[in-house]
Amino acid sequence: MAYTGDMPQQQKNSGMKTQRANCGCRFCFVTANDRGDLQYDTFRNGRYHKQAVAMREDMNTLRTKILREKYATKWGIDTEEPCLVKISPALDIILSRPGDPAHSEYNGLTRIMHNLLLDTVLTPAAAKSYAATLRSFPFPPTWPRVQGPLHHLKSYSLSEHARWSIVIPVLLRCWLQEKHLRPHLLQILRKEGNPVHQIVQCFAAAATSNCVLMGNLISDADRANLDSIVSDHRSKLQRLLQHISDSLTVDPRRARSRSVSRSPTPMVLEPTLVEYHATGELISTPQATKELAALAQTYLNSMKLPNVHTALHYSTLAEEYGMPANCNVLVGEDKHRYFKKVIYTTNYQHPERDLLYKENMRQTLRLVLTDAFANNELAITDVVKAIYSTCPTLFSTLLPRSEQLSLEGTLIPEDDDDDEDVQGDKRRSQPRVTGCIQAKYCREALGLPTRASHLTNTFSSLLAAAYGKSYKMPNIIIFVQSSTFQWCKKLSFFDPGSQRRETFKMGDFIMEHQKADEIVRIDHILVHTWNGVRRLFVKGTRITASSLSVANDSVLGPGYHRLRLQDQDQDQSAPPTQSTVLIGLPDILPRQLYIIPIAATGAGEDLKVTDMASAREFLWAQRTLQWL
Repeated sequence: MAYTGDMPQQQKNSGMKTQRANCGCRFCFVTANDRGDLQYDTFRNGRYHKQAVAMREDMNTLRTKILREKYATKWGIDTEEPCLVKISPALDIILSRPGDPAHSEYNGLTRIMHNLLLDTVLTPAAAKSYAATLRSFPFPPTWPRVQGPLHHLKSYSLSEHARWSIVIPVLLRCWLQEKHLRPHLLQILRKEGNPVHQIVQCFAAAATSNCVLMGNLISDADRANLDSIVSDHRSKLQRLLQHISDSLTVDPRRARSRSVSRSPTPMVLEPTLVEYHATGELISTPQATKELAALAQTYLNSMKLPNVHTALHYSTLAEEYGMPANCNVLVGEDKHRYFKKVIYTTNYQHPERDLLYKENMRQTLRLVLTDAFANNELAITDVVKAIYSTCPTLFSTLLPRSEQLSLEGTLIPEDDDDDEDVQGDKRRSQPRVTGCIQAKYCREALGLPTRASHLTNTFSSLLAAAYGKSYKMPNIIIFVQSSTFQWCKKLSFFDPGSQRRETFKMGDFIMEHQKADEIVRIDHILVHTWNGVRRLFVKGTRITASSLSVANDSVLGPGYHRLRLQDQDQDQSAPPTQSTVLIGLPDILPRQLYIIPIAATGAGEDLKVTDMASAREFLWAQRTLQWL
């Protein structure tokens, strides 16, 4: 059992002063000057439950309030005992108040890095070009886009920061050039290697850290290397901040940045006014020298943010709670979002009572639909279930996603001839295809069979093999008159494991069951009707790597794989037809893949986004994370 909350709330729950205090970590005795030390010994200098309880008892024995305040200030203890100690006295006062990676990483470091990119890394002209590129750059399937960063960055939600952190390393890898960087920063970065690669690697490390801390799954390798992954992100960010501070020192015309506040240890970098030359450098003012020193020092102070120090404690939380993501407050944020929405349906006279009433209604309906009252309220249970089966949209705002039972798939009108139901299984329930393509167009333009008499030997072999492997029907005879073919544009099914409805369309990428080193691009979607049963298949092209462990992008690093069409491998031993594959629905993994088409330029280290239809090479961002 544990209490979740963001950083300020958890400090209060533990009976500690805020994270901005000189000794403001509830897990150890680190001081403000040492928060940027990623080698700090948190074991020898850690706080522990019995120790914290004894220190509070010692403080309470002091006679005067002034002495108690001095003691509390020295050790970062709040003079007021937290009420949770009385509510749950048996809980560990330290470990039962875990940190929240969502606020610390998304709204903390990720937001700071976005501000740095716009205000101190890119020139003004490049910042506008970046914003335009972000508007059209490919996002992961089903992910909504983010707001324009030039004018709406301050209104980004946790989810937008999370989604942006996954997209930005790939975008910078394919777009960023030296001409986009500020001249003085560029000169400093050149001393340590390729400037563009250093910037890209910093943002890639941030994305990797976010995925490890907030991912739905964590591999054995990531769990073993959690400390190094999170610390690598912090160290790269600290080096970037140091370089930015140094660039301000050598820039005689630099005045203000709109990304930084003047507080000693800012949690969020706030905007101020800025004036630029057309060249991208800031206009000198009479206060330039004073502003310059304050700005450079502020970036140096940002290297010691509490968010940076929390990296040293995530491994302890992972040992205690399985995954750091298990301690996030996204569930509470979702509840808060719901309350902010429904408060407008009240008269504002008794908000607490009205919100509790609405929450009580939601929970009651959830319990009724799960037969919680079937023994003593059978009539009400039957009526509510009948209403839900007739009009499920009525419950869309009342039930969580996990209990809506693939609502999106059940809302398609029954009289729509452009979609079809197909046979599913336990792992892929309620499958459906949409966007049926006319048979004449399939035959004449796409060269696809629409009836058994149109089958070629090659396609027949692929279909028979797919039936045998995916549907366990190895001896099927396809050449029968009752066999029909319907080609479609999109498929979807409900995944009981994730409680989500997964949707794939032509051009998306899928993984085949028990083939971790192979990815298939969906070229066409087939519903084959045989013996009165509709079964779903995907006709695609294999995109492969000899081994994903050695196919990492040289700049982005682990988790970012360079892939190519199978018949484009260097050996060229396999004929192109062997890259075509037919996969049945039971072998399609319910996993959305973020893969973009690329083309190598120059010496092969520079990439650019290209058209999906003509692409022969691809970049796969493998990791993903949680967001609302």
